Amino acid sequence: MKKYKSNHMFTVMFQICNEFLAVIPGIIIAWVWFRPDEAKQAVYIMFPSCILLILFFVILGNVIHFLISLFTKYKVYLDKDAITVTGTGSMKLDDIRFIIFDQGQLPTFGSRDCSIQLFNADDSESLEIQNPSFLMIRSLCKRCKKAKFKFKNYKFYIIICGCSTVFSIVLCSLA
Repeated sequence: MKKYKSNHMFTVMFQICNEFLAVIPGIIIAWVWFRPDEAKQAVYIMFPSCILLILFFVILGNVIHFLISLFTKYKVYLDKDAITVTGTGSMKLDDIRFIIFDQGQLPTFGSRDCSIQLFNADDSESLEIQNPSFLMIRSLCKRCKKAKFKFKNYKFYIIICGCSTVFSIVLCSLA
């Protein structure tokens, strides 16, 4: 049996990574437009810089999570054939047919924690896990091979990516 604690930093880390990934195309277009002679260098500098910033925030978030987890109890127990969430219930892994990942929102956009919802074939039984551990998500997806994995609330970041790219193009054409 594996035991997992809640990762209270998962929502923040995921949102920061999404923000950086959404802004990268706009930054590269603006750099290429304003400095076309240095365009190749810009791509080689900006992309790794954004990736390093993402890694920095992921590492910082995991360090904070580690410190928080020293004072929290285990919440999810994953057996060979079942998953149990303390205070919520349990479900057999063979019965899980749908896994819905909700990435949550930061406090300025409504403050909703990241969660995973598990459903059986006819939606008569469900289980929700708030602030899931990344390793628990990975292990759950590995064990539930019959389940379909869906993302929820991802369209916001596609819109941000498009808006930042359009804003960069408009800014560049005015300059």
